[in-house]
Amino acid sequence: MEIFSSSFYGAIVSTLPIGPINLVLLQLALSRRWQEWASCIAGVTAVDILYSLLSLHFFHSFSYLIDGIKPYSPVILALLFMIFGISMLWPRPKGSKFSSESSPLSFLLVGSLATLVEPGLPIFWLSWWSFNAVASPELPVAGAGVLLGDLTVFAAYAGVAILFPRPGRTFEKKLTQAVGYIFVGAAIFLMIRWQGGVYEWLRG
Repeated sequence: MEIFSSSFYGAIVSTLPIGPINLVLLQLALSRRWQEWASCIAGVTAVDILYSLLSLHFFHSFSYLIDGIKPYSPVILALLFMIFGISMLWPRPKGSKFSSESSPLSFLLVGSLATLVEPGLPIFWLSWWSFNAVASPELPVAGAGVLLGDLTVFAAYAGVAILFPRPGRTFEKKLTQAVGYIFVGAAIFLMIRWQGGVYEWLRG
């Protein structure tokens, strides 16, 4: 039962709120770009496991590291989102194939970097291990359950995509543009929040 309850929490963390990476995975699934879809998931999962292990074994020193990086993580994440969003909005030469716009390696990097600079993820793992160290001795099972919940949500995107016919090229381009605008908007939002935080810090 431990692994199933942990999977439930992992699924909630993966989907609430729905972020740009979730939308990219859904867009790739709808477009049947399975190599890119799997590569992005591999990047997200690898960094998730890394954070999980680091926060478990180096709890105190890792918390200090988070405190040092946290003020700058919105800027790093905003730059990453802006670059990826602009690349999705950049006009392609006529005759180029839409399906080959980005390689699986680029989506592996996007999934890894976006997860790496996500400030809420290490905080979640630190809190998760703190709670389970008291509530349950089965720490590996609890951690595996969270990752299982993540993968279940990602697999659900593929299941949803299979229920719909493959979209045409025009729809794929519009969907990619919409996700690109979301990335750019998220980058602007993060920069505004970061500047507001810096302003309040200077005033204080």
